[in-house]
Amino acid sequence: MTEALLERLRENCATLGDGYRERVEYKLPVKYHDKDTCTGGAECACPVREENRTRLVRRSGLLEQLREFQKNRDTDRNPKAARGAPRIKTAGRPPGDVTGFLALDEITCDAYMSLDLIFIEAGRDRTWLSAPLKGVFQGLPYQVAQFIDARPDLAHDTLKLTDKWVRQAKSALRVNASDAMFGDTVCGNCGGGLSITWDNSSDVRCVGTPETPPCGETYPMSEWVALYEKGKRDV
Repeated sequence: MTEALLERLRENCATLGDGYRERVEYKLPVKYHDKDTCTGGAECACPVREENRTRLVRRSGLLEQLREFQKNRDTDRNPKAARGAPRIKTAGRPPGDVTGFLALDEITCDAYMSLDLIFIEAGRDRTWLSAPLKGVFQGLPYQVAQFIDARPDLAHDTLKLTDKWVRQAKSALRVNASDAMFGDTVCGNCGGGLSITWDNSSDVRCVGTPETPPCGETYPMSEWVALYEKGKRDV
């Protein structure tokens, strides 16, 4: 449990500060030559089929992407029906495209304030938090590893905070796909609702209830079948 928490924390911190690899799907036209009928050359009449391909693309950290947000690149991953009209490539007027800058400021302020409170309670050296935010995220997993055994609650709080900052940054950058809600299954920790991105590219996560906030619990793909079967039994 401890190592799993630290691994998720390392992944979140790398996504925010250092960067991450993203799987990109695309279609490639491939010509299938028939040895009996092909006339040869690039202009032959042999059939062309589009085949699905995937590759890993290196992305910069979300903090850096937020700084570059003013370029207004269309990074929306939502299905076409949810996206509506295409985005305009030229710079917009506030408050529209300013959202990315506000998200960076909000994450920065929240990170320094929240981590400072956690470090006070954990008895860690607070002066370490005077580093630039990217450096804070680079060293945060090590810092949390020093108090996770004595204060697992604070380690879990830190992980939930990084989960929130990743979601907040991706939402501002429009790199999040729309969420789909689970109809009959609830969070086993707090009874809140559960959601997942429409393309199943994320973990299932607790989204809370109209009265209570999410508890921060997530469920990896390996637990989806158990969640589904539990929901069917509870109906």
